Amino acid sequence: MDETRKDLVQASIAPRSSKDRQRLRLALSAFAENDPSITWPSITWIEAETGNALLRAANEADLAIALDEIKRAYAIDADISPPKVVYRATIARVTEIDYTHKRQIGGTGEFARIKLTATANDIGRGFKFRSEIVGGAVPEAYIPAVEKGLRSVIGPGMIAGDPVVDISVILFDGAFHDIDSSPLIFETAARMAMRQVLDMGELVILEPVMRLDVVTPADYAELIAADLRARRGRIERLNLDEDSAIIHALAPLANLLGYGNQLNARSDGRASYSRRFDHYDRVPPEHPEPPFRPAAAMRLQRCKRRGPPHPH
Repeated sequence: MDETRKDLVQASIAPRSSKDRQRLRLALSAFAENDPSITWPSITWIEAETGNALLRAANEADLAIALDEIKRAYAIDADISPPKVVYRATIARVTEIDYTHKRQIGGTGEFARIKLTATANDIGRGFKFRSEIVGGAVPEAYIPAVEKGLRSVIGPGMIAGDPVVDISVILFDGAFHDIDSSPLIFETAARMAMRQVLDMGELVILEPVMRLDVVTPADYAELIAADLRARRGRIERLNLDEDSAIIHALAPLANLLGYGNQLNARSDGRASYSRRFDHYDRVPPEHPEPPFRPAAAMRLQRCKRRGPPHPH
């Protein structure tokens, strides 16, 4: 992935009054300059009607510190949601779209037609775009606008606040009009075509998987390992000696929120752990609690009505 940081958890902050909404906007526009020692979260979007903001960070501790600082420093009365995992979405099957944008506004017309094929990339490969236009079916000058329109749809926050990733798109044909076509009109057509891809491409959900190293007295090792397995974890290695054990495991982040407190309870406070991001993987279909409710397609429709996320 081409990210410089991985935001794996998120929380919403909902101001309780119009005055709090104004304070929150001020805080979010200025907070990063106030204290460089704090790892500030990224602002995914601010909902225009309510002033609610969705913030992301690399871990629960960074998110909690930043949210507390925002509330305290700016005297904001707000409700903060519990931290949740930032999932990702991609398409499951090859999808071919033939989309025509055509309308008449007074004496001015708009026309753009694009044909494209979208497939899922390998997990972690990001978004890829390639033009295979021959014979000038779409003018070369319009191709960058097509890519821009596609990218605008698969940005962060399009599905229930989570990004759409790992899609490869090939533009293979299209049509234009000498007078009624322009780069902006092709960008609009590409945006609508990409939304059709997400509607038709059978979205699948990806979740972050973490690598854990748990250090514990030997007496608690089996209990802790069994608990990790119950969290959909996989024990890769268990190093055991007379007095202590180190458990090396992989587990989905969704089942590790608040894990430190639970580990303390299971080990009488004698175990410790560290964790780091390892990879993304598909959420299994048998998962008892799907990440998105209602279905992702319904969330996509809501996102279309709301429009793209606003960074500030």
